[in-house]
Amino acid sequence: MVVPIREPQDVFGNKKRIRIDTNKDNLHIIGNQNRILIKSNEGTLNVVGNLNNVKVMRNSGKINYIGNEGSIYLSNQSKSIKVNYTGNNARIRVCDHEQLSDRFR
Repeated sequence: MVVPIREPQDVFGNKKRIRIDTNKDNLHIIGNQNRILIKSNEGTLNVVGNLNNVKVMRNSGKINYIGNEGSIYLSNQSKSIKVNYTGNNARIRVCDHEQLSDRFR
């Protein structure tokens, strides 16, 4: 199930596919095994849970991840790559923008 978020709001739940166009505020996503796509992060993104997959196309804000075995992919066109990760087995990668956008289609 894809959960499109037009107005950023806090999201709770497990095993969801979450798409957010623009985050300008302080956004919380709490749950496990979520696939999260953010086109533009200009605020603070807080992700709490295990096995979450976070992909950010443009990041000029900050990402806080609390949990285990998470994957965070950032585009190389991001202005900021500030990521705070608390947990084990992190996979944090800066990818080519074209390669990252191809993955989301």
